[in-house]
Amino acid sequence: PNANDGKSYHVMKFNASLKIDFSTWNQVRMVRENNQKVFNPNQKDDEPKYGAGSAFGKDFKEEARRKKLGIVSRTYRAEDQPWLMKIGGKTGRKYKGLREGGVSDNTT
Repeated sequence: PNANDGKSYHVMKFNASLKIDFSTWNQVRMVRENNQKVFNPNQKDDEPKYGAGSAFGKDFKEEARRKKLGIVSRTYRAEDQPWLMKIGGKTGRKYKGLREGGVSDNTT
């Protein structure tokens, strides 16, 4: 791959006991898992942010309260979520990728 493609590549490792044969795969789909509801369960979508029924500056007040209590809120990043791989359509096998290692594992 070229260094200036702007593409990122991901490697999936399978356990040898699964005996996976890549030559039999004919329909493969890889997508990111969308678990934003699990990641941020306190976020309520039913309350209006603007207009009638909304509280002025509620988001800022809540963020200030969390900052005062020392709660550090993490932002949801879609690229950090695990991969879901489906082989053979809807009725086929499903695999979930787990993140292992990192940049520090490859350094001396």
